[in-house]
Amino acid sequence: MSANPRHPGYESGGYGRTLLLLVLIFVVATLAFIAAVEGEFTASKVTAFPVNTATFKEPVIQIDPVGDWKAYKAQQEELLNSYGWVDKDAGIARIPIERAIELTAQQGLPHR
Repeated sequence: MSANPRHPGYESGGYGRTLLLLVLIFVVATLAFIAAVEGEFTASKVTAFPVNTATFKEPVIQIDPVGDWKAYKAQQEELLNSYGWVDKDAGIARIPIERAIELTAQQGLPHR
């Protein structure tokens, strides 16, 4: 340890260039390794899973996202504001949300 003549008792910052050089070498080596590994996996040699491209169809593109969102919202509103069966055999029915709120306010929440 060499003391700084201007501030006795403190170490000098002697790691600057050496540390910078080591970090630079590490980064370059890491990038070279990544490039080599990616090149190996993109080569035709590696085929972990055989892919049958004949089974894939063309991608489906959403033509009208706003219209789809409005249709979805209308369907959800219909479910929230109508009566209907969830499971008729088990006797489970759906009631409108406003009616469910009124019944909960009158009867209270179930408790143990």
